[in-house]
Amino acid sequence: MTRLSMVKSLLSNQRDVQRQTIKVTLNFLTRDQTKQEMSERLGYNVEQLSTWVIINGRHQSTDGAHITIRGFQGKWAAITVHIYVDEWYRYEDYAAWLNGKKLRQKTTQLRKKGQHGLDSRL
Repeated sequence: MTRLSMVKSLLSNQRDVQRQTIKVTLNFLTRDQTKQEMSERLGYNVEQLSTWVIINGRHQSTDGAHITIRGFQGKWAAITVHIYVDEWYRYEDYAAWLNGKKLRQKTTQLRKKGQHGLDSRL
């Protein structure tokens, strides 16, 4: 079974933001579509990863607000994922990297203001 870990000091000081970060991450990791897409790109079942770690809290960058998580096989990082969220911490999209190489482009049309395209309650 895969574990989800986090460094509490890297999460927001606000409890509601911490809860939403964890909720969005758990919902993302348990979606069948997410598991299937990442397994296809990795070449093995993503559920073989032993641990997922939230490595930073919500932050801004040129790509927009996102939660960064990293999947590990044993002690080695296997995949890094940015889960894009809106200002209300609703899931919008994700992008994934393996060894610095992008596995999945975020879907820019979903990032347009007011167009989520996915169930934003995730």
